[in-house]
Amino acid sequence: MASAAQTWHEVADEDDSHPYRMTIDQFEALFEAGLLGDERIELRDGVMVRMSPQYLPHARAKMRIYDSLRNALIAAGSGLEVTVELSVRIAPFNLPAPDLIVFEPVEKLGPLAIERAALVVEVSDTTRREDLVRKPVLYGAAGAPEYWVVDLKSRVIHRMSDPDESGYRVRDSVAFGETIAMVTRPNIVVDTTSLLDI
Repeated sequence: MASAAQTWHEVADEDDSHPYRMTIDQFEALFEAGLLGDERIELRDGVMVRMSPQYLPHARAKMRIYDSLRNALIAAGSGLEVTVELSVRIAPFNLPAPDLIVFEPVEKLGPLAIERAALVVEVSDTTRREDLVRKPVLYGAAGAPEYWVVDLKSRVIHRMSDPDESGYRVRDSVAFGETIAMVTRPNIVVDTTSLLDI
């Protein structure tokens, strides 16, 4: 019991309770049991987060950059695949669903292991802070070699590479309408002119 001389701040500091963090396996069990309904939910740092609604500019940009990435992979003769909103496993507490991901093909069903990712892409309009501040740390610390943010407000693609525990050491930006190459696979060159009228 606290002495009369202790302040409530000191008593609060003694509290060793911690918020409960759900693991990926626990989250998937809830989903498989049908307890999450039709909600679009990600697991972030062990917390279930409702994903933002997607409006037309976001949807258009996502599909246009998908088409451009797919064309670039074919032109380069790459064996990589690109898809949209594939859940990515970053053990033990994160199961994000990035807007696009370029990855090494796998046969296994279920979430993609982050180690298979070659490029993670987020399209950002209402979620700029999340995409430019928090997610680089998430993906960089997990070792994703490259991360792009298609920034609809600034009309640039932020390109990040050389991951470490705090995010990415190398960052630059390419304006919509210019070509952008993957830093880690420079033979994959993406045309972004389709983003100009969004």
